[in-house]
Amino acid sequence: MPAPTTAGRTALIVEDEPFTRTVLVRVLTGMGFERVRQAEDGEAGLALVRDWSPGFVLCDVEMEPMNGLVFVGRLRRLQALGRIPVVLMTNRLDPTVAAAAEELSVTAVMPKPVTPADLVNVLEQVFGTA
Repeated sequence: MPAPTTAGRTALIVEDEPFTRTVLVRVLTGMGFERVRQAEDGEAGLALVRDWSPGFVLCDVEMEPMNGLVFVGRLRRLQALGRIPVVLMTNRLDPTVAAAAEELSVTAVMPKPVTPADLVNVLEQVFGTA
């Protein structure tokens, strides 16, 4: 199977767990992403998006004080930025999360812990394959 086309791409990771952020940064840069930035919560993620438009956002659902669904809702209201692809990560995918993600035009929802194979599969949805 061809690899997703990630060379020169950019990503924003919005995740409250520092270890998870570090692992995801390493995996994405190892996959060829040119720039991967990280935010420890939704507010910091929105601030980064306002100054820099990433190619896609990888965001945890279960965060405080702003959860990932609220973050995506606020991101979608930033009309000038268009539709940045968003992938949500969650420890528990229930029907409420799935319905909210669909309503917010989320590209995909992934279970945590995220594996490199999971990322390859979801990045094919976001960017296509080489």
